[in-house]
Amino acid sequence: MTVNMLKKFNLAMDYIENNLCQNVDEEEIYNITTYSYSVFARVFSVLAGLPLGEYIRNRRLSKAAIELKNKKTSVIDISGKYGYSSPESFSYAFKKFHGVKPIDVIKKNETEIKIFPPMKFKITVNVSSDYIIKLKRMNRMNVVGVTRIISPEEMKQNIWEDMLNELRLYDSVFINKEKIYGMFYIDEYDNRFRYTLGYLVEENTETCSELTKVAVKNNDYAIIEIRGETPNGIHEAWKYLVGVFLPEESLKYSGDVDFEVFYLSRDSDKKYDIELWIPVKPAYE
Repeated sequence: MTVNMLKKFNLAMDYIENNLCQNVDEEEIYNITTYSYSVFARVFSVLAGLPLGEYIRNRRLSKAAIELKNKKTSVIDISGKYGYSSPESFSYAFKKFHGVKPIDVIKKNETEIKIFPPMKFKITVNVSSDYIIKLKRMNRMNVVGVTRIISPEEMKQNIWEDMLNELRLYDSVFINKEKIYGMFYIDEYDNRFRYTLGYLVEENTETCSELTKVAVKNNDYAIIEIRGETPNGIHEAWKYLVGVFLPEESLKYSGDVDFEVFYLSRDSDKKYDIELWIPVKPAYE
């Protein structure tokens, strides 16, 4: 992470910390970081190791606990202050996080609470001679496959394997396909993340009605090779690309469609040879 990127991200963290009692202004995040909110949240989750929404929720529940412990507010008031629809929903989230009820914190000074501290990013030195990285321009592509409405943070190995098994039902349609393409993207109609697992096809290829066909526009990609177990290998590669490689090359994650290109390894059904394709653009854009 460059000094400039570090400064922008920490300013964004300051903004979030100072506005925990209200919804994050997505335009303000863009003004601070030059990233759209969805892209900022994706990069945050890669670098921090947890979703941005979870971080904000943890900080709100930490601040709420301190205020209750200091007897500066009531459960009703604090639930509204930190955006909960009712005292009941706040109490449920509070107990799940702290392990105790809000009323216990008010009544008993010795009640233990959990504090999730504010997060700051810092520059670290990362050396990885194991990664092979290429920059490549990819023309328009068409992917056909099975789709789930799911964010990158929600994706789990068992969900991916269920999707793969579903895709295998169409092996007779997609013969001689050596690569499987997994792609995260934000649907323009409802602004929600989707993940499609499928195959590259020609533009005019007719497909089964049960499958999703996604057209991907021309893009520049940073392509990194990964070998070994997933999903940890994918996460570490993302972290290296976004936090180290792209800033050093004056590039940044563009927020367009990203790919995981899988080759099933012969020696283990739990290991894959993978290429991670991250869409990039010049950092000054």
